[in-house]
Amino acid sequence: MDVLSEVLRVVRLSGTILLRGEFTRPWAFISSSPDMLPTRLMPSAESITLFHVATCGNSWITCGKLPPTTIEAGDVIVLARGDQHVMASDPGLMPVPIKDINPQPVREQIHVLKHGGGGEESRFVCGYLHSDQRFDPLLNALPALLCVRVRKGVLVLEAFADNGRIARPITVEHEAGWWQAAVGHLISEATRPGPGNRAVLARLTELLFMEVVRWQLSHASEDHGGWLAGLKDPHVGRALTLLHAEPARPWTVEELAERVAISRAALARRFVELVGEAPMQYLASWRMHLARCLLRESTLNLAEIAARVGYESEAAFNRAFSRMVGTPPGTWRRAKAAALGEERGQPDHKSTAATEGPPALSLGSAHALYSALVMARTGLGPLELNGKAPDSSTSHSSAIPRGRTRRSRSQSGASQGWYSGSPADRPDPATDPPSALSWTRCALHLD
Repeated sequence: MDVLSEVLRVVRLSGTILLRGEFTRPWAFISSSPDMLPTRLMPSAESITLFHVATCGNSWITCGKLPPTTIEAGDVIVLARGDQHVMASDPGLMPVPIKDINPQPVREQIHVLKHGGGGEESRFVCGYLHSDQRFDPLLNALPALLCVRVRKGVLVLEAFADNGRIARPITVEHEAGWWQAAVGHLISEATRPGPGNRAVLARLTELLFMEVVRWQLSHASEDHGGWLAGLKDPHVGRALTLLHAEPARPWTVEELAERVAISRAALARRFVELVGEAPMQYLASWRMHLARCLLRESTLNLAEIAARVGYESEAAFNRAFSRMVGTPPGTWRRAKAAALGEERGQPDHKSTAATEGPPALSLGSAHALYSALVMARTGLGPLELNGKAPDSSTSHSSAIPRGRTRRSRSQSGASQGWYSGSPADRPDPATDPPSALSWTRCALHLD
């Protein structure tokens, strides 16, 4: 099982571009605090990751105890936990709260935010990724501030912890070309919007963030602990895979240790060192993530959900959910359905199946993005799908056979394939095409 993909499927990671910033020297602003971000940007989100793409000029960013860090055109700044930060044309300027210059963020479209004293200009494309559920093991494993730069044709990741510690830069070979092509495509879409613009930008931001996480998993996690380091550990990583593969199984630490070929005491100690909690505590927490996903996205009753996440009775599930989430599961489901209806302007929202987010990316648009990235990385000519480029006017949604349940976009990239139904209902890949997002993600797995 691909644990990382499973986690991102369950927490429903979604990306969006918020604004294009045009700031003229002197300028400085301070972002909202993390606890205020959902209110301003996405009330239903439990987690928000901010990012800035510098497109013109030089500037500075400060976050927490970190010293001012320079930003140049082409740099991508990622704040995994949405930490409050200051961006400025020059260090030491008194920042203006972002809510004073952008009091009411517009979610429906990308707007231009202008601010400053009229001098040298710096431009940015700014956005965020939001999740229905906050998965702390992953967020806490990422640095507070991450800067992705391309210098002399080499991709460089600079990570900064919230305690002021600066990790050694990571250089990633043979990745600069496609990264610059993808970032360039994102900037182009943000500045010259067209049909399907929001969907393309959503997928691009998700793809770029996922690749940053994968780089952290491959390189940075070797230097410090955390959930990503746990995935790479030969014993803890295997234990995590088993827990995520069979969350409803009545696991014990003894059985888990036996399966990963390590002593019980050694597994418990190593698991806590890397993941931050004991194996059974982690399992209980993950079961609640799965339960909330099912409560929101399915019409299963509470007894069915209880069985799927490892509880022998509905009563036991109710007690565990109330203790860990703070409210009974039925109450939680109704509140989330009502909140979702309000966000869409629908006061009476009967269904709990998740359908929010931008419309599905057409197979033709995905093919164009995929081809562009492949050409950037390999120098090959335009690619064809089954000998013929797909018609961009035909969306994947129209290809879903009648009578089949359409997947929500949050299920894209699930480790079990592009369809998450029962094996008996699983479509035939030869006749039922995968989602367009699968084609865009292919660009991240080329060698």
